[in-house]
This record gives sequence, structure tokens and C-alpha cells, in this order.
Amino acid sequence: MKNIQKIGGFASVVFGISFTILLVLLITIASQGYVPGSGNDPAKALEFAGSSLIPYIIYLLYMLLALLIVLIIMALADRLKDRAPVQMQLAMIAASATGIFFLVYAMLGYVGEPILVHVYQQDAAGGATAYLAMRVVSNALNSSAIFAAGWAILLAGWAAIRVVDFPKALASLLLLAGGLSVSAFLIPIFSLLAPLLYIVWSIWLGVFLLREPALTL
Repeated sequence: MKNIQKIGGFASVVFGISFTILLVLLITIASQGYVPGSGNDPAKALEFAGSSLIPYIIYLLYMLLALLIVLIIMALADRLKDRAPVQMQLAMIAASATGIFFLVYAMLGYVGEPILVHVYQQDAAGGATAYLAMRVVSNALNSSAIFAAGWAILLAGWAAIRVVDFPKALASLLLLAGGLSVSAFLIPIFSLLAPLLYIVWSIWLGVFLLREPALTL
């Protein structure tokens, strides 16, 4: 499966581009008044969901990221598994969990929010209650996905840092980004720093995997 390293390289570059688009969209909606915390206000959140396509584009990006993170870790596992089999097996489990959590989170928002917008228009109290219940589940799924992604990236960086032909700076960046993601639920500010590192490491990793010959040990 040596081609999986090239597929993973392409996925990693697309991951970085997609993450950049995601951040731009989040900044855009913040400039429109939908700032962090606005999602906890059913009236404001459902009004925005009913009048803008941006939330649904964001959910589609999350679906894409769910697939890409799995392909990226598969590529790293293919490259590193003979030198760090245990770490990469655990990384694959974490990446698979990340993909599932992000996919369910995205589907819940993409499918559920239009229904809640309609319910809220008919019954504001009932719609608000249903929205807040969905919000709790969505937040739990998102936090779980970030936590699992952190472990996948951390474990991959741990495996890579001991490999001679893998850039040490890139491996260290994976360790740092993964550590920030794992710790984000305890220190919320890390959830703002980690995405910036995700853009850097993913594009760097993608270029590395696409330019370097695939290993077949």
C-alpha cells in the first residue's frame, strides 16, 4: 500500500486548505455578530441558521475533515508502523474515533438545524428547548473529536520524532499541536491556538509526503 502515503500527502494538503477556509468562515460570521457564545442563544442561532448558508458550508467542511484526518493518519501509519507499531495502531484508533465524532457532529447540524428552524418558527419555546438539547450533544461530539484528533496527532508525532528520515521540526510540531488539542478541554485558549498549528503541520506534512519517496520497509 505504498500509494497510501501519496494519497495521505494530498489529503494533508487539502486538510490544511480546508482548515484555512473553515477559519475564514468563522471569522466572517464573527464579523456579522455571531461571536463565540452566540450559539447558546436559541433565538440568535436559529435565526442565523435560517438566513445564512455559512453554517451548512461549515458542517460540510467538518464532514470532509472527518475523512481527511483518517487518510492522513493511515499514510503516517504506513510510513511509521514498522518502527513504531504500537503508537501508530493507537493513532489509527484515535483517528477513526475523530472521523466518527466529526461526521456525527456535522450530520447532526446539517440535518437537524433546518428542522429546528422550522420548529422554532411554529413553537418558539419548544424549538428553543430542542435546540439547547441538540447543542449539548453537538458540543460533546465536537470536544470529543478534538480530543481524539489530538491523541492521533500526538502519537504520530511521537512515532515520527524517532525516525531518522522524518523532519524533526515537523514531528515536534505534530507533538505540540496534538498536545494542545488534548489539553483544550482543560485550557480553552488552546482550542484557539491549535487550529493555527493544524494549518502549518498539515500543509508541511502534505508537501513532505508528496515529495519524499514512499517507504516500503
